[in-house]
Amino acid sequence: MARVVALMFGVLALAACSSDDTTRDDAGEIVEGGDLGVFVVREGDCVNIPTDDQLTSFEGVACDDPHDGQAFGLFDVVGFDEYPGPDAVSDQAQEGCLERFQTFIGIDYEESIYYIQNINPSEDSWDTLDDREIVCLVVPNDGEPQLTQDLRDVAA
Repeated sequence: MARVVALMFGVLALAACSSDDTTRDDAGEIVEGGDLGVFVVREGDCVNIPTDDQLTSFEGVACDDPHDGQAFGLFDVVGFDEYPGPDAVSDQAQEGCLERFQTFIGIDYEESIYYIQNINPSEDSWDTLDDREIVCLVVPNDGEPQLTQDLRDVAA
């Protein structure tokens, strides 16, 4: 479980977080890249992850194009009215993402070659935007090239 990486970003503006400038096909898959707000990312979306401390959006890309990660799970932090702190949020994120990994990828996390990276709400986004959503991303191992395919059921 040491391979799980958590990211927490402050959220700057609701408008940027809710935009989707990608082009999708009839099945909802991204076929042409564009800005993809953190609040509108969908399970299965392939993304490039910015290096900014304040994450408002990803670059959504077609899964056949090189990308940093793919969203495989989205869920809300539960059980807290007030922001519980980064450790409590991270604990729920790690547990929830691990639970969803095998269903999406088709193999147990410990047997896979991939890492999990989760995007967690910050205290600021929790308080100002009522943000509770965890975004689970499957990413390549450190030093490995970017992903170039849809990883849904890749190991099945």
